[in-house]
Amino acid sequence: MKHCIIMASAYSLGCRIGYDMPGDGMLGRTCAVMESIREDCWEDVPVSLHCLSAEGDSPEDVVKADPYFANVLFLPDLYDFIHFIRKNRELSCLDVAAYIMSVMPEITEADLLWDIFQAHHRCWKAYGIRLYADVPVPLSRIDLYGKCRRIIGAGGTDMPAEGKSVAPVPEMSFRSRILASENGETKLKCINECLKMSP
Repeated sequence: MKHCIIMASAYSLGCRIGYDMPGDGMLGRTCAVMESIREDCWEDVPVSLHCLSAEGDSPEDVVKADPYFANVLFLPDLYDFIHFIRKNRELSCLDVAAYIMSVMPEITEADLLWDIFQAHHRCWKAYGIRLYADVPVPLSRIDLYGKCRRIIGAGGTDMPAEGKSVAPVPEMSFRSRILASENGETKLKCINECLKMSP
């Protein structure tokens, strides 16, 4: 049985998601589904397409045929697949903070808040776009620094006591999260420009 699988990263879930289309002659349907994803999400939506043969028509058969798909969360409904992709369009303040802390592990809480504010301001002033969508309370009132330390620590890094530096961690997943958002390249550019000016 032939399978066409569309995959994307669901940063809100912390995993890769897939939509499996089993059956012969799937090329036409696959093109229609890809077009639907682009219309519902955005033109440069980061998805990948994989085609393979498996013994049966279920996602479990796909995993048996190729272990590459073992950690993929297969969604049976296209609407759910598109929903999770759309969820990744908007960044949260926490996403921006986690990226900054991944590239500047020695940053203090005050400098982190300042850099986030400056990057948000630069994005809006230069391009008319919001860097992140959620600002429920003033940044100084939420434990953004502590939350980021826990996120970075969850990657296997021991979390040091307050005031001590966080061990450097790979920034790629945090960077990818920003790039996968709407206007991601512009947002990343604004953040990096602010970090160059940071003390």
